[in-house]
Amino acid sequence: MRVRRLNLALIEHSLNMNHIQFIFTQTNKIKIIQWWSEEYIRAMPEEQRGWIIQKKVPDAIFWRLRKDGTKQKIFLECERSLKNKNRYEDIFQFYAKRHDVQKKNVIYICKDEFIRDKLNVIEKELAKSGKIESAGRYFQFITLSDFYKEMEINKPKKGATHESF
Repeated sequence: MRVRRLNLALIEHSLNMNHIQFIFTQTNKIKIIQWWSEEYIRAMPEEQRGWIIQKKVPDAIFWRLRKDGTKQKIFLECERSLKNKNRYEDIFQFYAKRHDVQKKNVIYICKDEFIRDKLNVIEKELAKSGKIESAGRYFQFITLSDFYKEMEINKPKKGATHESF
């Protein structure tokens, strides 16, 4: 029997997502009603998840309770490293075509300003070329440190077991 090697990047990504979910549950800035991780979505029977995602599974989908009592679906992506530009173009166009993506409800939490800025540029280029309707319509790009500030959470100390990025 052959044992597969562990992909440490996937482990780190999963830990990051768990920490981000924890932060969302601990802050009083947002009320999460339901949270579906990528693993949860992939484990759903095809007939159940087909309406959610056919091509691209986000790192998480969650529903928040708005002040007016309505629910909003949020697609969450955690970017620890920069992918190929063409891959982002495909992903951004995929999201822009979805009927349930609107009013900046796709959030990219980026490791740093470099990744955030690159994603902003890609989005603007797609809008300029007419491949998506407009920049600033579908996506929010935020750094992890800005996420902590926004949620009023102190960044964990280096070496903590739940440290993100």
